[in-house]
Amino acid sequence: MWARIHDGTVAEITDKDPEGRFHPSIEWVVCHAQVVPGWSFDGATFAAPPAASLGDLAAAAMGRINDGYTRALGGILDEYPAAETPSFDKQEREARGWQEWHAAGADPGTEPPTPYLDAMLAERPIGKAELVGRIIAKADAYVTAHGSATGRRHRLEDDVKAAQLAEDRAALEKIDW
Repeated sequence: MWARIHDGTVAEITDKDPEGRFHPSIEWVVCHAQVVPGWSFDGATFAAPPAASLGDLAAAAMGRINDGYTRALGGILDEYPAAETPSFDKQEREARGWQEWHAAGADPGTEPPTPYLDAMLAERPIGKAELVGRIIAKADAYVTAHGSATGRRHRLEDDVKAAQLAEDRAALEKIDW
């Protein structure tokens, strides 16, 4: 085995003798099979990189968890432009208020104001009850998915804290979304 050395670090490994195959300025050194890219070389000895600290392992685990969380929720939100998502609360509030009013008998003199829904309906030719039903169904589905993903993220965060407290390096390296 040969290691290509760049700035004192193993950059590449090959099992084919590099003699004559590369530019002479490229430094290749005979090495043992356990040497892998990332190891250091001081001109005489190869050394594995120092083990990551528990804090670094915990931070890496949290990074994997948060990336997974973002991907899980991103799949739901991908169908909406970013400019629409801030209106979700307003849409849901107006829809639930209108739905409660409608379920209570829909007295025309007490209809709650729904300016956002009315503006939507001016551009979308469906009935208000249908729009309200769609908004509430999507809001309920989002709350369920978001709650599930958040609960999972919190559980995994607890796992990271427990593994860090127990100084369990293997557990920290395995924790993923």
